Amino acid sequence: MTTFYRQKSVTPSDISEPAIIEGTSTNDSIPPNIDKLDNEPEALDNGAKNSSWAWDHFIQLSSDPKNPKSKCRYCGKVYACGKKKNGTSNMLVHLKFRCRKFVFKRDSNQKQLFMQPKTNQDDGKLIATTYNEEKCREALARFVLLDEAPFKTVEGKGFKYMLSVFEPRFHVPCRTTIARDVLQVYVDEKKKLKDFFVRNQQRVC
Repeated sequence: MTTFYRQKSVTPSDISEPAIIEGTSTNDSIPPNIDKLDNEPEALDNGAKNSSWAWDHFIQLSSDPKNPKSKCRYCGKVYACGKKKNGTSNMLVHLKFRCRKFVFKRDSNQKQLFMQPKTNQDDGKLIATTYNEEKCREALARFVLLDEAPFKTVEGKGFKYMLSVFEPRFHVPCRTTIARDVLQVYVDEKKKLKDFFVRNQQRVC
């Protein structure tokens, strides 16, 4: 004899919800909502042309547009960098004298050894030298003169990058400044020529 059992109907109230532990998620594929550890503004990429070599070592931050700021890539120090009010002066001073983590920083009074190029008169020799901002500017002016390069060459992005690798401490002047430096080289050479004729008691017709 076959016995039939009546199946009990199941109501929604009989179904218990799975237990949820506070602080966990029922779906492993959904990560928990984690707050950002750092509330710093994101880096600003607006395509603006920044001519100073300081921008190779600073990150422009997307903070208040009326009060733009930049952060040092090495120590994280933040400076105001408004073009009209601040410029890059504070950033350059920071890199040259204050940032202890700046990898290219060197003592300006510390002498360095380098091999002087060989010439037709003598062989190359090892000499000691120190960094001199004025001599670097004079050398740049003579480069423009000797190669008959246009003044705008010094404002080229690739040219500035090259010099920042050669000597990070050297601030490349603008075309107006280099034009004045070129004129000064002409004045200095003219004076040397006059002194030469005076010493040799010669007269120019």
